[in-house]
Amino acid sequence: MPGPKSLDQELHAQVMSEMAQSFFSRRKDMDDRLEKFSALAHEVLLSAKVTLRCWRSVFLLLVDETLAKALLKSAQAGPPDLAALAAQAGGLWSFRRPWALTNKGRLRKALAKAYAEAHAATVLYRDGAYAPDPRDPRRMRLSPSRQGLVAMAEDINRDIKKINQDQCPSTVLGYIESLDSLEAERGNITGGLMGQDACFIDREMAFKPLDFAALNLPDIPVPTAPGEMKTALDQLADQAFGLHPKEALEALAQVAAHRE
Repeated sequence: MPGPKSLDQELHAQVMSEMAQSFFSRRKDMDDRLEKFSALAHEVLLSAKVTLRCWRSVFLLLVDETLAKALLKSAQAGPPDLAALAAQAGGLWSFRRPWALTNKGRLRKALAKAYAEAHAATVLYRDGAYAPDPRDPRRMRLSPSRQGLVAMAEDINRDIKKINQDQCPSTVLGYIESLDSLEAERGNITGGLMGQDACFIDREMAFKPLDFAALNLPDIPVPTAPGEMKTALDQLADQAFGLHPKEALEALAQVAAHRE
């Protein structure tokens, strides 16, 4: 019969047991964080679509690509391919047809309104906004945002690196296997989790770092506030109407008539 465990053996068993508990606890926690990140990323993706649709309405009202570039430069907005991204958004932001004495006046008001909505949507998408927490209306919470996701991804990837480096799955699983005397005996005969098997397990069970770029969330800077853009917007609307009066009025009708 096997004799009583020595103090060293008991200490070793206790350390390994704590390591196993820590191993599974940390992995469960990481699984939960990755699941939460995925849910928040879905919300931010929806916000990105709304933002791009707002910008698509702005560019549609300007008609001319040169005027669209002039707006982005004046508003210190971007990225440079924002108009192309907006064109792929699959919809428009719509509003009631504004009232004015002239068609030029209506286009001015429509462009100002569309730009204001694009600005607000961009702020919400990029930085988020405080709103009542659905789980507790008495509390305020910051809505999911692109910048928040960036920070969250960095934190998760930093912890993933630590988990993968600090606790090798093969070591912990080898200990669990050793708890069963029969399995331990079989392991001694077959070599247990060693060599190529251990490398395979460690590689397959390692957490994969998040690839933020794969989310395809465009980096859209917050443009100049609408109040500071009034003169520039009026001038751009006048240029659009002067250069392309028919197309400008068709764009206005399209944006005002569009419904999701």
